[in-house]
Amino acid sequence: MYKNSDRFLTSFNRIEKMLRDLLINKKDASFSKAVKILKNSNALIKEYSDDLLEFAELRNAIVHNKIDMTYAIAEPHD
Repeated sequence: MYKNSDRFLTSFNRIEKMLRDLLINKKDASFSKAVKILKNSNALIKEYSDDLLEFAELRNAIVHNKIDMTYAIAEPHD
């Protein structure tokens, strides 16, 4: 059984890939930068830009503060 943090990271990675696919000249942009760029030309990204940027912060907290395989600093709720 997967933890919510694992499911969240998988979903986050899928969203990040989709954002990169939408970028034309800045494929190396960070997730947050991609959201900021794309919200000017994509109504869906604009509508959810605040949520997407919060997801980036949660992702960074989970990934950068992991100290072993069984511990995540944050465990997203369903």
